[in-house]
Amino acid sequence: AKAEGAKAMSTATQQTFDRAAWLSERRNAIGASDVAAILGVSPWQSAWDVWADKTGRLSEWTGNEATRLGQHFEKAVLDVAEEQLGSLRRNIRIIHESLPVASTLDAQCVGSLRPVEAKTTGLAGPVYGDWGDPGTDEVPQNYLVQVHAQLLCTGADLAYLFALLPGRGVVQYEIQRSERL
Repeated sequence: AKAEGAKAMSTATQQTFDRAAWLSERRNAIGASDVAAILGVSPWQSAWDVWADKTGRLSEWTGNEATRLGQHFEKAVLDVAEEQLGSLRRNIRIIHESLPVASTLDAQCVGSLRPVEAKTTGLAGPVYGDWGDPGTDEVPQNYLVQVHAQLLCTGADLAYLFALLPGRGVVQYEIQRSERL
């Protein structure tokens, strides 16, 4: 069920995803991963970085080996998620109707409209963060905040995070909406 204030805006499928347009559009709102930086729980970005990016003061970050591999393996992680959850729509942009918050979902369940986030770690370096048991919400704090921003934008009550973890394979986590967070 979609909560009041959440509205799906522009969507892009994996085949027609326009990265340049997406990068331009994301400067107009606070993104789900920006929320973690603003709250000081992102290991990669600060609130200043978000401000500088949104105001065009930073060059586009082109990534590193870990992000490059993560982008390549994201499709495989989402393929596993689709086997578990059923049909998914991929690369969906959701903009909150009344707040300057937006989210680009890696995927969204067809039917329930629940967000699906794909993560990889340890592909080009050490494993990042603490990862709990399958089915829990025990994921690194910045990802937990990111997914809650997705829940805010979509109005969903539950989101899934699928993570490719060394020695564990693809692990499914379930994150319930929490008004306290």
